[in-house]
Amino acid sequence: MKSKSLRNQKLNKKVALKSSDTWLTEKRTFLFLRPVICAQEWLTACSVQETTRLQIDQLFQNLIFS
Repeated sequence: MKSKSLRNQKLNKKVALKSSDTWLTEKRTFLFLRPVICAQEWLTACSVQETTRLQIDQLFQNLIFS
C-alpha cells in the first residue's frame, strides 16, 4: 500500500513539473517574440508615407519603456 502512495506522489510531481514547464516555455516564447512584434510595428509605421519624425520618436519611446 505504501509503495502505491509513493508512486502517486512521484506521478503528481511529474504532472506539476510538466504544467509549469509549459508555462515557462510559453513565457520564453512571448519574451523572444516581443522584440519581433515591436520591430514589425516599427517597420509598418516607417512604411506609411505620412509618418513624421515625431511619430517615430514616440514609437521608439513606447518600445523602450513598455
